[in-house]
Amino acid sequence: MSGFTRLFSFILFARLASPVFAMEVKPPTLDIVAAPGGLATSVFVLRNTEIVQETYTFTLQGFRANGEDGRQTFLPVTETAGLPNWLYLNRSTVTLKPGESAPIVFQLRPPKSAAPGAYQAVVFANHEDKHGDNGVALGSRVGVLVFATITGDIKHSLRITAFERLGARVVDRLPMAFSAVLRNDGASHELPQGHVAISNVLGQLTTTLDLQNSTTPLRIVPNSSRRFELRWGDECAEQGFLGELRCEWRPFTFGIYRARVVLDGAMEAASSDELRFFVIPWRTLGLVLLMILLFMAGRRLDRH
Repeated sequence: MSGFTRLFSFILFARLASPVFAMEVKPPTLDIVAAPGGLATSVFVLRNTEIVQETYTFTLQGFRANGEDGRQTFLPVTETAGLPNWLYLNRSTVTLKPGESAPIVFQLRPPKSAAPGAYQAVVFANHEDKHGDNGVALGSRVGVLVFATITGDIKHSLRITAFERLGARVVDRLPMAFSAVLRNDGASHELPQGHVAISNVLGQLTTTLDLQNSTTPLRIVPNSSRRFELRWGDECAEQGFLGELRCEWRPFTFGIYRARVVLDGAMEAASSDELRFFVIPWRTLGLVLLMILLFMAGRRLDRH
């Protein structure tokens, strides 16, 4: 989560001046589901990581995707349409002693007129330090990303818009890097599942690369695109001559290869166009050539 790096499953920090944060939240992301006109409840835990007692306030903001690399644009606090207007916290402030934690309960109450689909917002816990240098107030905040789904007839539309190599078409060693861009034109939050399938010139499957990192899966919000970067043979990087030679033999990597993205359960395009590339392992070929030369030299000596 490079990279929405990887970034929809992490804590959002925004520090104005000081590198020391005054709090932490768990979990960093929450999913919540409700029917139009219904009610759903969820909770996160706020902890004071300072050595003094602190008071925190809460704000709600919407956000949208910004680009393909997982960045977010937070909307002004005054733009409350949608999810920020449907979330209700059980308290507006909380005071915590050093090391103390408190559960923060919130409810989702969408109106009966809410359209089925996905919505997102962030709940910020704000802390203000009035003891900054020269009397300047220093502030920090930590946020919980809330992904809400309003049930009903929800459109799903996920497609592959680009797939490319990151590097030369002809390489003499692994790793090989790929980039895939997926577009969500639907109304749901998508956690795409799939892989890059790599086959040799005979069409035999050589390996597969999972699209998602199991620890930080990447989410695509509606009407946005997300870039996924994958690498084949990362274990062979910077291993030295002998280490890379061993990687070339396990498995033996030589010749023409084809790669394509395959999505699991895709509603539209299930796979991308194929990419072709060449792997010419000079270490292995050099070693084989050396062995042939030594063999030929030995045969000549035997004849004499």
